Amino acid sequence: MEKGISNIETIAANFKEMPLGNERFEKAVAGTFLCIELEKSVMPTGSRVSSKDMEEEIIKACFLIINTIHSPTQVANQPVYIITAQKNK
Repeated sequence: MEKGISNIETIAANFKEMPLGNERFEKAVAGTFLCIELEKSVMPTGSRVSSKDMEEEIIKACFLIINTIHSPTQVANQPVYIITAQKNK
């Protein structure tokens, strides 16, 4: 492997086809980031991350928030948010 690094596996794929054996990843590298998530609410139907917390984590990952949209459309009666961000140079 380049530079003798052997504990990193590089995968380039469409996110819908990402071959994740344990259904998770540690790091993602991208120039543009798009997050579509269900907003944390008083009565969630599952584990949720609030848009505020997600923005904080995106900023910690050295991305610049371009836009946050709180969609009027709901999924399974749950509010949805969309965040677009770009990697800081």
